[in-house]
Amino acid sequence: MPTPFPLEPTIAQKGDWLIAATLGSLVQGVFNSDSGRLSDSAEFKTMAYKMPRRGNGFGYASPILPRLIAQILRENKTLIPAPPAALEKIAAIMARGKGFCHVWENSATGLVYTINHSFDVSTLAEFVEVLIEIAGEKALLPTATEAAAAAPPVGTEAGK
Repeated sequence: MPTPFPLEPTIAQKGDWLIAATLGSLVQGVFNSDSGRLSDSAEFKTMAYKMPRRGNGFGYASPILPRLIAQILRENKTLIPAPPAALEKIAAIMARGKGFCHVWENSATGLVYTINHSFDVSTLAEFVEVLIEIAGEKALLPTATEAAAAAPPVGTEAGK
């Protein structure tokens, strides 16, 4: 699907750091402190509040990401196999998002995963409602076997 933003997936390594980003300039921003640090931005500080300060994995999605996902869903309704009304509900949920931040630590004693996101608990009920709507819509569609049984035999006209 077309994306409404520039996309240059980039993976880079510097020392023990492995960085994956949507743009090369974002990787440079992680390695160069000239343009300011990610941890200095207000959006990051909001998402990283009370997060563990150590771990061997870290992820961050800016507030722009959920809005872009909403835009992609709205602009590509004909390409996504789901009812348009359900896609609009998902897009509306995503448009309210403000990104996320997560940290994980994998050690000999186990895995600890912590995530901060901006969705309210009530959002889960909205997602379940949309999934039920999509499942109900899919249940109304005939299966391939049912469609084949209902089709007239090859070489005959329908209704005769």
